[in-house]
Amino acid sequence: MPRKGEVLGLRWDDVHLPERTLFVRATLSAIDNNQLLLTAPKTTGSRAWVALFSP
Repeated sequence: MPRKGEVLGLRWDDVHLPERTLFVRATLSAIDNNQLLLTAPKTTGSRAWVALFSP
């Protein structure tokens, strides 16, 4: 399950709806609680494809 910052760091080209997958390549981080910055995911294992499930 992706972390909140990883979901907020997604771009449209990271989301592949026909394949029901998304690729986590960045995370949205707060610097000094007043500046937002896209950074690398927390761990190397976080940079991966995530399957989306439909109900």
